[in-house]
Amino acid sequence: DSVRLHEPKMAWMSAQQGLKDLKWIIKLGIKRLKPSGLLVLEHGHLQQDSVVELLVSSHYRVLVRGKDAFSRERFVIAERESSSR
Repeated sequence: DSVRLHEPKMAWMSAQQGLKDLKWIIKLGIKRLKPSGLLVLEHGHLQQDSVVELLVSSHYRVLVRGKDAFSRERFVIAERESSSR
């Protein structure tokens, strides 16, 4: 399996359906990014809806829902909102 050969173990063994590390990054982004700062996340090809929900509920505005070279949903670009809702 190419994922196991080329990706670090934590990339394919993350807890919470693979979202634990992404949740941590999203939370850290709120603390570290300036308002309107951008966050780019790569995710599993079946996770985009879940990642978008996490971002929106964490005060980001989703700008891009991207696909990889095989047309699989693979990344999201989001902007930290200027102020809390």
